[in-house]
Amino acid sequence: MKYGYTPSSTFYSLYPVKVLESALLFMEEDIRPVPLYENTTGDWGDHSPVEEDGTTYPMPGGIWLRWWSVPEQKCYDTELFLNPKRSEKLWKELSEGRETESYKYFVFGLSPYGGVAVWMKTQKKAVLLEWFYANNDELHTYESIILKKRNLITHPSVLPPKEFFDQNMQQFTYRYVALEDYWDGNAWQPFDDDIDEMFCDHMEELLYDGTRDQLGSEYLFDYHQAGMPKSLAVVWYNGRDEYKAYFWIKNAEIMNIFQKVFYNKSDAKADFIIRFDLKSNKYELALRREDIVQPVIIPQDDYEVLVLRNGNKCMQSDNFSREWDAWRW
Repeated sequence: MKYGYTPSSTFYSLYPVKVLESALLFMEEDIRPVPLYENTTGDWGDHSPVEEDGTTYPMPGGIWLRWWSVPEQKCYDTELFLNPKRSEKLWKELSEGRETESYKYFVFGLSPYGGVAVWMKTQKKAVLLEWFYANNDELHTYESIILKKRNLITHPSVLPPKEFFDQNMQQFTYRYVALEDYWDGNAWQPFDDDIDEMFCDHMEELLYDGTRDQLGSEYLFDYHQAGMPKSLAVVWYNGRDEYKAYFWIKNAEIMNIFQKVFYNKSDAKADFIIRFDLKSNKYELALRREDIVQPVIIPQDDYEVLVLRNGNKCMQSDNFSREWDAWRW
């Protein structure tokens, strides 16, 4: 069976790469050179803006890649084997659940130190299939000199340590606990029968591991294994009014919070708590591990907030500094 998808590559915008050669590996030793449409303007995990051209392929059993890491001035080479049955299962599950949407992209992310990520993506959902490290490939002297001359000026002077990229891709088990409390003037209190409770309709998450998803109300309180949140959108109703709250969370700060909460217990579960009380102009993000009563509060300086009421801005954080349409992600 063949599928319509576009192979695409991506990288961290501060740490660019140049794909030199690429080929998809199919079953029965079928190897085909396939161009990877490069995403040169988006974030880690974003696919190329190139639209699919109608070409169909079998589900890939692997990929061979050779690329040049600009900031390191190094070449990397890898042959990665994928599980086509797993990919077919994911494709089928999404197609059955969302009649108008199916996976459209296989995205290969290339990071410093030879890091390689593989995602399957639609416009609204991305699933991480693999994260691993490739081998350093020594280029011929002439080819190396040409590439260095072409790219020498564009790379940053200092790279983050390898652990930074590993922690961005690290998976945690947590769930969202949203809009279950109100502010009584002194502390957050759970809703009771005498107070109109807000109804959370759905959420959207964009994560630092390059994945994203839309969670309907039936999945909001389910634990899921995922990366650290980068941007969140929460949609809820209060009476006839529709509210949308958007959060943009800083990388280093959320990394510190997750490492602190999950320290030495990577298999633990946690609640990512989202609290709002617009009447009191109060909001809060926190992370609480299941075996610890007190949550770790995420400092408000570590993220930006924008709230829309029926499409109009009704609140923003003091540190909000984005364009008016920044929420369109």
